[in-house]
Amino acid sequence: MDEKPKETHWYLLTGLIIGLLVGLIVSTMIFPAVNRYATPAQLDAVGKDIYREEIALSYVATGSLNRAIDRLMRLEQAQPSSILIAQAQRLQAAGGSQQVIDALVLLAERLTGD
Repeated sequence: MDEKPKETHWYLLTGLIIGLLVGLIVSTMIFPAVNRYATPAQLDAVGKDIYREEIALSYVATGSLNRAIDRLMRLEQAQPSSILIAQAQRLQAAGGSQQVIDALVLLAERLTGD
């Protein structure tokens, strides 16, 4: 009786795994995707906090309330003044920069008209 040795197709599985690994390395480390057209509304919570801090500091430096309002509207959040106050409180509790806290509070006060 002639018995043929069993043919295995492990090369297909190993090829698939190696291909996935190479693709993952290339797409994350060598050529990562860059979204150049992201809007401020698409930022994560930390990014939005940093964006609001920069808006407040810019407002203190320039005094341009209209520009600050335009920038805050890009975040597409309702009640920006209450969000600014909440962020200032979180920053104060964490021992953050007093300059940034003051800028956030000042901008929030100007937005509410106080």
